[in-house]
Amino acid sequence: MKETQLARNANHVFLPGPAGVLLNLLDRHPMRPAHIHLMVSAPEYRTVTTQIYPKEDPYVKTDTVFAVKPDLLVDFKPSDKDPKATLDLEYNVVLAPKSPAGSVSFFTLKISCRRT
Repeated sequence: MKETQLARNANHVFLPGPAGVLLNLLDRHPMRPAHIHLMVSAPEYRTVTTQIYPKEDPYVKTDTVFAVKPDLLVDFKPSDKDPKATLDLEYNVVLAPKSPAGSVSFFTLKISCRRT
């Protein structure tokens, strides 16, 4: 998840227009931290959509859209299982039942990715 110029350029809020004017007036940068979008679903459970952020990203404390929350920060570990991946992550997700009579379920997502 080390940034490249191309990846970092794709991770910013578009500057022209009212959003850019507001960010400039507030003296804020337009950058977003690197993140992975997740949508987790299972039969009989409500779908969860969220994002996770690597703790070491320089923009997690100053995210321009204020989306980073402490429980969404993750530590990737060096990968030793997949030759195509350089980083691994295990992330726990809790799904709420669709029915009030159902019970909460816990899932562990295993994510492997390549550092860029």
